[in-house]
Amino acid sequence: MASRKTYTCFVCQKAGHEVQVFLDGKDEQGHTKYLNEDMTKHTHLGSSSNLQQPPQSQQQASTTIVTQSTKEDRILNLLGDLTIKINRVIKLLED
Repeated sequence: MASRKTYTCFVCQKAGHEVQVFLDGKDEQGHTKYLNEDMTKHTHLGSSSNLQQPPQSQQQASTTIVTQSTKEDRILNLLGDLTIKINRVIKLLED
């Protein structure tokens, strides 16, 4: 079961992304498992400097796609966070 409190993902934070995650125990190798705020499996976001360089002719288009994808991911994370918090408030009001 996931933790009730969210934590900053330090791996993503070092890569320049602010991401909140829930802790979800350990896997078979003893690594900590993380869940996004929408309760999906968390995948660490890498920095743009770690991305493989595309060929010169495609570099500008690829950079634009990565930027748009990152913005969409942030928006989805914020919406997921908002949904979780609203559900918590509803549950508290029902109890």
